Amino acid sequence: MHLSRFGFVLFCSAATSVLLTSNGASADGFTIVNGQVENITQPLDAGDVAVIEAGGTIDVSVGDGIAATANGVMIGNAGTIRG
Repeated sequence: MHLSRFGFVLFCSAATSVLLTSNGASADGFTIVNGQVENITQPLDAGDVAVIEAGGTIDVSVGDGIAATANGVMIGNAGTIRG
């Protein structure tokens, strides 16, 4: 299959989107959007997906920004995580 550069970028972008958003029927997670600031630790359990979009921030003064309590979590970070 021959893909143009543009087509390849769209394919990769769509594949990444599916990976970051398909988290199964029992999984939870969270999304921090542009301009949103969370100042408490964000928990993740097995199979959860976290997305921090560009301009989104997790800023925790004490403790961790994200607490993953199990294996199999996914974090996509284009923003800022402090803590």
